[in-house]
Amino acid sequence: SIKSKPMSLILQNGKDKSFLINFLDTPGHPNFSDEINSSFRLVDGVIIVVDSVEGVMLHTEKIIKAAIKESLDIVLCINKIDRLVLELKLPPLDAFHKIKYIIDDFNRIINENLHFSNKEFKKNHFVAPDQGSVLFASSTYGMIFSLESYAKKYNEVYGSNVDVKTFSKLLWGDIFYNPTNKKFLRKPPPNRNLQRSFVEFILEPMYKIMGYTVSEEKQNLEQILSKLGIYLKNSEYKLDPKPLLRLVCQKFYGHIFSLVDVLQEKVVNSAEGGKIKVNKNFIIDCKKLFR
Repeated sequence: SIKSKPMSLILQNGKDKSFLINFLDTPGHPNFSDEINSSFRLVDGVIIVVDSVEGVMLHTEKIIKAAIKESLDIVLCINKIDRLVLELKLPPLDAFHKIKYIIDDFNRIINENLHFSNKEFKKNHFVAPDQGSVLFASSTYGMIFSLESYAKKYNEVYGSNVDVKTFSKLLWGDIFYNPTNKKFLRKPPPNRNLQRSFVEFILEPMYKIMGYTVSEEKQNLEQILSKLGIYLKNSEYKLDPKPLLRLVCQKFYGHIFSLVDVLQEKVVNSAEGGKIKVNKNFIIDCKKLFR
């Protein structure tokens, strides 16, 4: 696309409360950056989409800088996460380090451009999965989730009573899970090769789901999906690997409430955002005129 496309959608959050969300889908090509800059004058927050394989690019840096100048709330969406599994075939631990590098690189650029932020409206622009400002997605396979939405899904599937907020914060960073005593550790014991919690709870199950789906091992796939509360028809199991994987991912990861929850928590509503824009773009400009 070469023009910004507005969309108004009524979407539900994790508590089944409906919200009217106005999206402006802007072109990603650097030649049409004026569409992005003009859109920033209208919105209250920005979702910056980064390819999980290509990572943060030069144009991404310009978008981050422009968002900070406009004092917008920033949400990072790491898209095409399926490419790490199906295309690069990275081991789960390497995939974790790849994702972590993208987030660290993203925050490095934010830190280098914080001086552009208006001091009166300066906010904490940094993103972090355990703070609910990072989404993981694959538009090809219809999946999107945050750590908090994944923790909610874990509660649904296993009928556990864990605190979602606390559990989601334990799913990122150098936090290791000990399956023996079911405890989370900041440092693994020297004689144990424990997995990071993000690898243990998120990446390894994702690898298994995708691996068994594309390998066409119906019996193994059926057992795994039944444990996750997903039941498919026999006709659906006969689909080609790609549409079958899309169906499975949509059923397990494709709940849009994760996006709504992140926007509700991390982006100001239109009433507050409007006041910020008036104060920043009009009152301050008027003061400059009458100096």
